[in-house]
Parts: sequence; structure tokens; C-alpha cells
Amino acid sequence: YYSFFNKEANRLSGIVNRILTFSRMEANKKALNIEPLNVKEAIEDILNTYEYHLTSKGFTYSFKSSLDHAILVDSQALVEVVVNLLDNAIKYSNSIKHIDISTGSENDFGYISVKDKGVGISKQDQKHIFDKFYRVSSGDLAKSRGTGLGLSLVKEIVEGLNGRVEVKSELGKGSEFILLFPLSKS
Repeated sequence: YYSFFNKEANRLSGIVNRILTFSRMEANKKALNIEPLNVKEAIEDILNTYEYHLTSKGFTYSFKSSLDHAILVDSQALVEVVVNLLDNAIKYSNSIKHIDISTGSENDFGYISVKDKGVGISKQDQKHIFDKFYRVSSGDLAKSRGTGLGLSLVKEIVEGLNGRVEVKSELGKGSEFILLFPLSKS
């Protein structure tokens, strides 16, 4: 019973925190402290902190970084976005429990890619996944719990950091979310 109640309490706490963060972002009250950040070190820290959660759910992961420059982000906001994407990769993966995380640069942007081998997202649903409260209404994605705020919050935060988010997905083959942030000039 303790395990069940603890899991539900954590799930509800996460929902409340996402709603509060979303509300603050919409009201422009969440001050973002944008500064140069070594993305390789930041992702390594996130993975070190999050590793127990990944392994306890039976997941493996790989991390490759080819980004030598700092990106301009708010470090706490970046943690929130990456953890949200990792949570989604866990939630929407069935038999192949592996996540690939990578960083690199493209033009004047540094990117972070989170790629799973999960259920994937249809082309039709990809048009709406960043909409507030949008939930896929059919297939394996519809069976998972959620508020429909996670990816909307990801987009809101990333755009608040002068970045953008892209998705590449195919049903039955997984999804890749790519976060692009301006490179630091210094």
C-alpha cells in the first residue's frame, strides 16, 4: 500500500508542479535566468540524478555529446524540460526500453536530442502534441495517464529561452524530440 500511495502522491505532485509552472509561464512571472551553460555537463548531471528512476523502470540509455560551445539557457528550466522528455520516453515505451540522448550544434544553435524506441506519434497527432491539454485519443498513447500539459510546457519554456522544439516520430518506431537553443558567443 505504501508503494502505491507513494507513487500516486509523486504523480499528483508532478501534475500540480507542471500546472503551477505552466501558470507562471503564461503569466510571465517565472523569471528565467538565461546564461551560458555547458550542456554536456548539464545533461550528465541530469542523467546522474535521474539514473535510478530510469534503471528502476528497466531502461538503459546512451549519451553522446559533440557540442563544444555553451548554450544560452536557464539551467533549472533546462532540467525541467529534459526530465519531462525523459518521463515521456519512459511512459510511451513498451518492449524496447532504451533512450538515446545526444547534443551537438547546427548553424547558430546547440541541440539536445532525446530519442526513444517507443510507440511513436502519428503525423496527425504531431500537429497537436504541443497544444495545451491535448491528449491522443486512440492507440497506445491514449492509454497512458497524463494531463496533456507536459509537451505544451516544454514548448513554452523552450520558446521562453529563445529556442525551439522539433519532433520526429513514426508510429511503432519511436519519437525524437530535439531542443534547439542559441549558442553562447563567449
